[in-house]
Amino acid sequence: MKLRTASSAACLAVTLLAMGGGASRAATTLDHPSIKASVDLSEVTFLYHLATAPGSDGGNVTIQVFLQNLDTGEYEKVQPLDPAGAPLKLALVPDGSDNTGSFTVTMPVGRYGAGRAVLFAAGSNFTKTLVSFKVPPLNITVKTNAKRVTAPVIELDLHAVQAPGPDGKLHVPYTVKYPTGYSAVKNGFWVMAKGKGSFKQEFAKTSAARHHTDASDDYQQIDGELIADMPAEPGVYTANVGLFDGNWKLIQWIYPGVDFDKGDWIVRADPARYPSIEQAMAPGKAPFFLGGNFGNAIASIGSAANDSPVYYKLLRATAGLTILRENFDPQRYEAEVLYRKKVAQIVENMLSAGVVPCLAPQDMPPGASLDVRAAKLESVVKRLAADFAGKPVIIDVLNEPHQYASWALWKPVAVRLARAVKSVNPKAFVVVESEGFAEDMSGASESPIGEGLVDLYGWHSYHSSVADLPKKAGHGIPVWLEEYHSTSAAFHAALTDIPNLKGVAAWAWTTPGQDGLPLVKSVDGAQLTLSPDGEKITAYYRQWRDGQTLSAGGGDVAETPPSAPTPRPAAGDGGTPSPKTGLTVEQVREIARQVYLEMSKKSKTGKK
Repeated sequence: MKLRTASSAACLAVTLLAMGGGASRAATTLDHPSIKASVDLSEVTFLYHLATAPGSDGGNVTIQVFLQNLDTGEYEKVQPLDPAGAPLKLALVPDGSDNTGSFTVTMPVGRYGAGRAVLFAAGSNFTKTLVSFKVPPLNITVKTNAKRVTAPVIELDLHAVQAPGPDGKLHVPYTVKYPTGYSAVKNGFWVMAKGKGSFKQEFAKTSAARHHTDASDDYQQIDGELIADMPAEPGVYTANVGLFDGNWKLIQWIYPGVDFDKGDWIVRADPARYPSIEQAMAPGKAPFFLGGNFGNAIASIGSAANDSPVYYKLLRATAGLTILRENFDPQRYEAEVLYRKKVAQIVENMLSAGVVPCLAPQDMPPGASLDVRAAKLESVVKRLAADFAGKPVIIDVLNEPHQYASWALWKPVAVRLARAVKSVNPKAFVVVESEGFAEDMSGASESPIGEGLVDLYGWHSYHSSVADLPKKAGHGIPVWLEEYHSTSAAFHAALTDIPNLKGVAAWAWTTPGQDGLPLVKSVDGAQLTLSPDGEKITAYYRQWRDGQTLSAGGGDVAETPPSAPTPRPAAGDGGTPSPKTGLTVEQVREIARQVYLEMSKKSKTGKK
């Protein structure tokens, strides 16, 4: 197959701020960074050129590339990993060095255009952003989900797994592929499924293989099925799957492998002790109710660490959080029974802790058009309303509806979604966010949704200055600041002057590795240790709960100083670090928003 080579990136000089804390170091400057790409089936190889200017600093970085899929309009995140599954480190050698290299990733089917590359300090878990630069249209097309078979590999069809099958056993279908002409040890491969409560191994003979040609790839394929006993006790289980040669030399290990469950394992809250939404939103001595975000983990990686009543009780006792918001994957929620059970367990654990859950689809389900995606989302929120009818669960119909650049475009879709929820459960508490990244409530204020369909409007604030907060919050409609991460005293003090603000929720009350910007450092039994940012925000919440008024000029109120020097916010900027520290995660979100709006404008004018 002929490889498509992307056009090179535009030439520009980019200053990359020095890595590391403490003493000031020289800046690292990139001279004419560029990215090219080529396609082989579903695998895309990126060639990068990140030259440092003479006299500049360097260091190790990780990279993410955001490319627009021209068929869906969405941005695909490219994040290369090393063989161990950790973020791939790129070395930026200082002082006028040519830093070139490549990495290969698998990408979904689609035509890919322009985007943006972002470099992070290595080891920062993609939270310390150093620089970003535009990637002009690469003009590459991925036409298949197949990967070229260059060595033996095992593949699983997770949708075909039966747990249990008609015989009461666990059935795991598998496919072994190997290149035509490959000489297998002892004429076959060992295949194994192993996990708590289940174990099975069998020998896949090459004599059972059939010749297969797929998208110009020539290989042999063995289809088989591992059939194992189901575990004895109800619960959630994982069977990891391995491929070995005939002498039991490991070729591939799939971890995590197949998730499955048995029986009714959900631990339910006592309905007699459910918290009420009305009580959760009662501010007490505070100017509004205090909530939080439990993050994206169930959406991004399919499970959430620290999902327990104890953890949620600690958040309630420590920071006074009465509502916790959780974003989930709508496609998996609609398609997978086990995934719905995992979300349900989060809900039950929060209710057991006396905390009201708020569930929000992280994004729209995939589809051939925006109308198709909206129809799929309508089905999801109707199922959500049915699943949690009779429970004090808040339904946010869509997190950050960035597919819609204006309130005029988003409002009719939001009305449709809110009606869908109310048609199933008229008593449901519904939140609708504003258009785009939910950062401006003015459109919703001028043309609110009627019919009693919306109980609160969701607002997110990562980029507004303190002076702009009242304007961004809108007027005349009840607003919940669902997401923010400022630690500035001026920012928090300004919130109390917004008359239509009913509640706040900082991002995110999770531990490192679950989400960006974690506010919890660790949890050990009943001991919750907050991050420095978590300490600051908790201190503001404690003052509010005690009926105290925050002073805009009072500075930060952290009870525990950071272990390493932390940049102070510039005056009046709402807590965004000054440019000397490089780009913050919030600024990268703004970059992504600007790229999206730029692409939206081009699509409206017919420009490519």
